[in-house]
Amino acid sequence: MATVEKIVNKSGETVYKVSVTSGRSRRIKKTWKPNPAWSRRTTERELAKFAAQLENDLAAGQIVTRKEKAALEAQRAAEEAKLLTVKQYGQGVFIPSKRITASEKTVYSYKWTFEKYINPALGDLRLQDVTGAQITAFLLDYQATGAAHSSVVRLYAILNSFFKMAYMDGTVGTNPMDRVQRPTPRKDELQRQGPEAYTEEQLAYILDCLKGEPLKWRAYISLLCETGLRRGECLALQWNNIDFQALEVTVAATLGYTPERGGLPGHPKVKQEPHRGHHPRHRWPSATA
Repeated sequence: MATVEKIVNKSGETVYKVSVTSGRSRRIKKTWKPNPAWSRRTTERELAKFAAQLENDLAAGQIVTRKEKAALEAQRAAEEAKLLTVKQYGQGVFIPSKRITASEKTVYSYKWTFEKYINPALGDLRLQDVTGAQITAFLLDYQATGAAHSSVVRLYAILNSFFKMAYMDGTVGTNPMDRVQRPTPRKDELQRQGPEAYTEEQLAYILDCLKGEPLKWRAYISLLCETGLRRGECLALQWNNIDFQALEVTVAATLGYTPERGGLPGHPKVKQEPHRGHHPRHRWPSATA
């Protein structure tokens, strides 16, 4: 069924807006402009022809409604997204999303990991084609280069976050990381595992070696040893973070680094209580205090 509305456009011309509907609530609107030289009867006849043709084309599926066009465009965009490679999804979706939720240092680290390791091995593969076996082989190859277990686990964690995002947004139908086991240490790493902290003797030797170094390095290393601060937390300290009367150091910021930006101020990972005297996790011998 067609409805016709006669209007005058912005140019002062008389035109007709023809609206046609068919089954399944399909509706299309077209503007029809008559020849100014036509008589009223000719205009009515040609307008009726135009409306009838519009109805027939809509019923035959030869005309796509605005709603159908939007649905087709959305479907086409979804299909194109499924053709994304690991590299394309990483550059276009994953890394940009991390710029919103992570620190600049973390974003740089993710970007560097993709460029250095992930893209050369998996970058040209379509996301939907990547299998758990391929990822496992990639991680094992990386581990076989002698990479530390912590580095292998970190690579695993990045891939896990990457494919989880692709799965959650519908880019892939299944998550290949569901079939990838978390890496375990190599045999040689298990054999040489030991305490991660310096012994009292090692620490005494380090502090003794500092005696001939500039004051700034003596203060820096001594503060790290006495408090257990992270490197970035120590580098970000300001004079107002130190209470010489109470012998307390308050961690209020941290300092990271990337080659692109240099030093990057940030916030500590957890809320820190003031450090007073020795750090509670360590007890240094009195000779080194």
